[in-house]
Amino acid sequence: MLPCAMEDIQLWSKRAACKSTEEPEIFFQDDSESNNKRNKLCTVCPVKDLCKAYAIAHGEYGFWGKTSKYQRDRLGPIFIKLVRDQFLIAGFLEYRPSLVGYLKQKEALQQVYIDPIFDLLSVMGPI
Repeated sequence: MLPCAMEDIQLWSKRAACKSTEEPEIFFQDDSESNNKRNKLCTVCPVKDLCKAYAIAHGEYGFWGKTSKYQRDRLGPIFIKLVRDQFLIAGFLEYRPSLVGYLKQKEALQQVYIDPIFDLLSVMGPI
């Protein structure tokens, strides 16, 4: 099913070309300079297919395996589910809250708890 042998991320990520980069932020920026640096690393990376498959299965953000989140999402829900199922069967699917879910939860908590405190403090004036 997958174009690469399944392997735990803790094993294959040690061989990734990006592991030695001093600029990990290039994988989350979409500008021409970051794109050039990313492409140089990903082109020679021995585990880019595993990296891409991992990102598909886990819904990762940023650039993984020389693909963007947008490119991976365009593969379609059926293909993404097939890849995710392969990771699940192999025991490599990691369950964790998504970044979007975390940010939505953080925003909701801020609106409920933090914002009212600052509103109250602004009404009270200097203490």
